[in-house]
Amino acid sequence: MSSFRDVEDSGDSDRLAEAREGERAAAKQWARTRTLTGLIADAVASGDDLTVVCADHRVSGTASAAVGDHAVLETGDRRAVVNLEGPIRFRRVPSSTGGTTNDQSHGTFLARLRTLELQNASVEVVSSSGFTIGTVVVAGSDHLVIQGDTGETLIPMSTIAFVTCDAAHGG
Repeated sequence: MSSFRDVEDSGDSDRLAEAREGERAAAKQWARTRTLTGLIADAVASGDDLTVVCADHRVSGTASAAVGDHAVLETGDRRAVVNLEGPIRFRRVPSSTGGTTNDQSHGTFLARLRTLELQNASVEVVSSSGFTIGTVVVAGSDHLVIQGDTGETLIPMSTIAFVTCDAAHGG
């Protein structure tokens, strides 16, 4: 198999153009097969900072985990558990210092939320319908129940963008 340099040296510009087009097509096909979880796992390995946005709410931090349907951002003294199937968008800022090992101790977004439930953790939930502060009472199969100052709030899982908690909690 010849390299681009060999093709370039031979003076065959048509073959060079074909080879470059083939490389672009292969890169495009590879990009199409990537998942959001895989892209976030790359951010973990690179130590990249991510900003997650849902409507007017945002959280920024260093990616520490990406597995299944969720990712985790470390934001200093807080931790954000991000629902990768939620109403979100990401902005990625490459790191110059390197990354970490991907923490895969929780297989799903629900498993992380159930850890917060067991810890009676105080959380901030950002969903497509707004912002809720309180304690995780129940992490149900398709909803989250948060106990706040004004009673219980039931939030459908599919609308949750991210949940933040103290970094000391297992979320």
